[in-house]
Amino acid sequence: MPPLSDATVSSYPARQRWPYRLDPRAKLLGVFFYTLAILVANRPGLLLAMLAAGAGLWLGARLPVRALGAGVRPLFWLALVVFTFQFFFGPGPPDARLGPLSFSSTGAWLGLVAALRLLAVGGAAAFLLVTTEPLELMEATGSLLQPLKRFSLPAEDVSLVLALSLRFIPLLTAEAERISWAQRARGLEWQKGPPWQRLAKRGTFLFPLLVGLFRRAEAVATAMEARAYRRGVARTRLYTRRWRTLEAVFLVLAAALLTYGLSSRWWPELALF
Repeated sequence: MPPLSDATVSSYPARQRWPYRLDPRAKLLGVFFYTLAILVANRPGLLLAMLAAGAGLWLGARLPVRALGAGVRPLFWLALVVFTFQFFFGPGPPDARLGPLSFSSTGAWLGLVAALRLLAVGGAAAFLLVTTEPLELMEATGSLLQPLKRFSLPAEDVSLVLALSLRFIPLLTAEAERISWAQRARGLEWQKGPPWQRLAKRGTFLFPLLVGLFRRAEAVATAMEARAYRRGVARTRLYTRRWRTLEAVFLVLAAALLTYGLSSRWWPELALF
């Protein structure tokens, strides 16, 4: 099994570039607007322009390309499956046949658009996770969900679950890599033998991984109890965050993309490309 350290997306390097100093609430809202804009874009030129805007933001901020690949990689195989399914079973008259299968240019185009949308969503999530600490993301989620507390939504619990889930991503990858190397050092070969034997060997990998995760979860619960964590108790903040011009510009640009995507869908005559 290959090392899994490359899949760690939520590691936060201490840098002074503007994406890291951006208010996490603005980043969360901006990524949400950008994701919606990608999903509602129904024109090829508009979708490519939004993808170019996201790539330009990533490169302009000089974020690590390796982290972008780690964020997109989990969705790559899903995007490939979606493209293949649309390619062979999509709508439109068949343009050619390959044995019992037929494919059309319309289905291929729809599959390509769906695959690009999935990869763009993965890139947007990678931008959020790379530039935001889990604790900051938890605070931003809790702050944005505060208006929903009047509808009995436990905003603090939702933000806490999100933060713990993000925190367990690097722990999960580190634990999986440790177990993998320990088993390989004891002579267990993952790639040898027939498929059923390789599947059985992976079963010996999953059991210690689950045991390790349960141990870590118990340790986290004990630590929270030792720190007197109680549900429903309001938490204080060491720093008070303030909205600046940088957050306003970021949100205006993201909202402009979403607005233009919606207007091009509802009023096609307004679309420029």
